[in-house]
Amino acid sequence: MKKLLLASVAALSMTAAMTQTAFAETFSLDIQNDKGEVVHSVFHEAEEASNAERFFKNFVNEQELGNFDWAFNAESGKFVATPIVEEESTTTTIVEEKLYTYKLVVKTADTNITSEYDAKSMQAAEQYFYNYVEGQGLKGLNWSYDFDTMTFMATDEEPAELFTYKLVVKTADTNITSEYDAANKEAAEEYFHAYVARNGLGELNWTYDAETKTFMVTDSVETTKEETTTTKEETTKEETTKEETTTTKENKPADKKDSKDELPQTGDSSAFAIYGAAALSVLAGLGLVAKKREEA
Repeated sequence: MKKLLLASVAALSMTAAMTQTAFAETFSLDIQNDKGEVVHSVFHEAEEASNAERFFKNFVNEQELGNFDWAFNAESGKFVATPIVEEESTTTTIVEEKLYTYKLVVKTADTNITSEYDAKSMQAAEQYFYNYVEGQGLKGLNWSYDFDTMTFMATDEEPAELFTYKLVVKTADTNITSEYDAANKEAAEEYFHAYVARNGLGELNWTYDAETKTFMVTDSVETTKEETTTTKEETTKEETTKEETTTTKENKPADKKDSKDELPQTGDSSAFAIYGAAALSVLAGLGLVAKKREEA
């Protein structure tokens, strides 16, 4: 590459020498890379700097060396060509987070404050309002939150008795356990519903165990109905099978008595009858039978 540049420079210089007779000054060109290092140096004689500049620029274009920023030092007669680095266009996509407007109401014996704050979550708004209230010199207040109106309440009234409620979420892809202290079941339920919605779990089936104060959340109601229907069908099949079994037992003929309870058919009874009749005849002949009848 360097030999090619020198040959081109020599050819151009010879052409210029043939067309012009005398040159007053020698000009030079330093071609730099993107690190500021000189990679090529070119010399040219010309009467004026403008002629030398035109010569150097034509040279750079013919060699297809790229785009340059040009600088000239009149004292040294040197041109410097610095490559133009094209910056990659980086488009930064800014995703704006959705903000919600939360409200604060402070009511004490001496204070009545209402304020609003835009935040991306309830926790962020809560932290902001806590700092705001403490900045007003108000401490030791009782805090509560209304999910429907997204309002924080801070008062100096005695707080209601709180109970610990539990949330258990079990789906095909999720297993969550959480606790929350609330004055009643309704407040805890509102909190847990908002919590589940923030986690994007969709439509789920909710049940509540009053004894353990536990909310159970499982897959959608449709899935539960299908499982319940399947269970009922299986139960019906089992009951039908039991009824058929009972009917079969009732229709089954009674078992024959054990043959041991019956005497074998040997003909002894008929023989006894014959011999008994003969004995009676003998006794009658002897007058024994008649005597018994008279005595009777």
